[in-house]
Amino acid sequence: MDTLATLDIETAPMARPQEAVGSSTAVSLSTKADVPKNYPVPATRPTQEGPGGVLYDFNEGCRVKLPDDQDYTVTIRDLDTQNILFRATSCGGSIQSSKKFYVRFGVDVEDESKSRVLSYSLSLAGRAVLVAMPVGTLGDPISWFGYVLKSQKQHQCNLTCVMGEHIIPPFKSAYRNITFATQDAVYTSRFYATYYIGVFFDDARND
Repeated sequence: MDTLATLDIETAPMARPQEAVGSSTAVSLSTKADVPKNYPVPATRPTQEGPGGVLYDFNEGCRVKLPDDQDYTVTIRDLDTQNILFRATSCGGSIQSSKKFYVRFGVDVEDESKSRVLSYSLSLAGRAVLVAMPVGTLGDPISWFGYVLKSQKQHQCNLTCVMGEHIIPPFKSAYRNITFATQDAVYTSRFYATYYIGVFFDDARND
C-alpha cells in the first residue's frame, strides 16, 4: 500500500486497500475527528444520505460511511486533475480524506457485484457551507474575511461564517447574504461542507 494512504486498524479492521495513487490527498479509514482547537467540531456522521444507505459529506474533508451489509469499493478522485486519490474495499467502514481544504472531490461506491451504488461530484452551489474563523482573535478574522466573501461569490453557496461573538455585529450588518454565528451556536449537523481558516502551526503535511 502506498504510504500516502493510512489505515486505522482499530476503527476499520475490515478495510482492504486496493489502490492509493497521487499525492494531493491522503485518505484514511477512520472515525476520528482532527479539528483544531477553537473551531466547531463537525457532525459525528456524514450529513448527506445517498442511495443504498451510503452517507457522505465534505465536513472536515471528504467523508464516506458505508453500510455493513456487504463489501463496498470506494473510489475518491480529484475531479480537477482526474487523479484517483484513493480506492479501498470495506464493509461498514468510515473513510475520510486527510486534506481539509477545498478539493473538488468525486466519490464512487460500488457493491460486490460491481454495480454503481453512488457516483457523486462535489458542488457547493446552493448548499449549506460553513467557514470557520478562529475565535478569540481580532486581527486575523478581519484580515482573512476577504476569502470568505470570495468563496461565497465563487461557489454561490449558502454560507455561514463562525466568528467571535464581539466582532460579528459589524460584519453581520454589512454582509446580509452571509449568516454569522458563534462557535457554540452553530449546528454542524446541517452542513454539506466545512472549511477552516487559520494558521495551523503543527500542520507539517499542509492538510
